Amino acid sequence: MKFKVLFLAFVGVVVLASLLLVLLPFWMLGWEYAVSFWSSYWYLLAGFLLLLVLLLLFYTRNRLFFSYLEEEQWDALYELLSNRIFKLRRVSRGDVQLYLTLAAMRGEWEAIRRLDVFLEEVNPAVHRTFLLELGLPLILSNEGEAIRDHYANAVGRLKGADREWSQWFHGYGLILCNEYEEAERVLFSLLDGGKNPAVRLLSFHALSEFFPKDEERQTLLEEKREAFLRAVPKSALRRYLDGHREELVVLIMNKLIADAVERVYV
Repeated sequence: MKFKVLFLAFVGVVVLASLLLVLLPFWMLGWEYAVSFWSSYWYLLAGFLLLLVLLLLFYTRNRLFFSYLEEEQWDALYELLSNRIFKLRRVSRGDVQLYLTLAAMRGEWEAIRRLDVFLEEVNPAVHRTFLLELGLPLILSNEGEAIRDHYANAVGRLKGADREWSQWFHGYGLILCNEYEEAERVLFSLLDGGKNPAVRLLSFHALSEFFPKDEERQTLLEEKREAFLRAVPKSALRRYLDGHREELVVLIMNKLIADAVERVYV
């Protein structure tokens, strides 16, 4: 209901603006000059009318989507998005993002695997955008080689925070494949040079948990821990997590992050 009211209010503003645009020259310039004005600038009115038509088409096309979203009918919204993406092949970044979130909420990990294959074939650009999230079913099932290969590909194609998360998952895949030397290189690189505080935390946690603990290594890790705590105080980590708590990867990794916080911030 709120969306419908807001939409109708916006349409009303567009209609009012169009009427003012039409009538104002007549009030201010008179009939003769107004006719001359509109013969030269008719495209302004055409633009407003086109905008109105596009708005009405947008509402008609997405009425059910916004209705389900507003009423929190998640099952119906999930089915609507599934039909849009897989049957109608209407692939947009917004729809894929929401579909991934709903699939994860429902535990539909096989649906995410299916989406991975589908997007790679139908829309490689959107597939590349969501490489991080599309690999999460592999993480949850601990498929070492698949994790390693999927995120090795993602690292070369993503940027920013998504790239750092992909590097961490790649390192985790390497651990599962017993490729400890390369995994250690990846994790130390993230711990020392990463910008994402959660990824840096998990990198230290992995280095502490999955590798041999001889005296020399313990000394090195303690030095790394102290440097990490200076760079990322607990308050800074909390701000990051609060600001990104709705991101799918943070939701999935929440328990491991909580465990790492307990071990590192002592």
